[in-house]
Amino acid sequence: MFVLKNGHTWKAVREVTGRRQNTVIAEGVISDALNEHYARISFDSDYVQPQYRHTAACQDMKFVSEWSVFKMLDALSATATGLDLLLSWFLRKGAPFFC
Repeated sequence: MFVLKNGHTWKAVREVTGRRQNTVIAEGVISDALNEHYARISFDSDYVQPQYRHTAACQDMKFVSEWSVFKMLDALSATATGLDLLLSWFLRKGAPFFC
């Protein structure tokens, strides 16, 4: 039985499994330098936030509830095939799952 001290969990796992740690150390590369590099290249100093569209920023927007969608699908008439060519019976039967 292994007694784990000072966070040597992976060392104990490697001893049990017989695997060696294949660590390649790149000289002169440290994590802070990599973090600074990626922070520098992922920042756009010329970024301008786009303006909101008037159609999307409507204050009187009404939300459709799941229940109202279910009621609409469940009440489709037998001839209600739309542009998507989905049959009305398919939409009525699938209403509980779609909602």
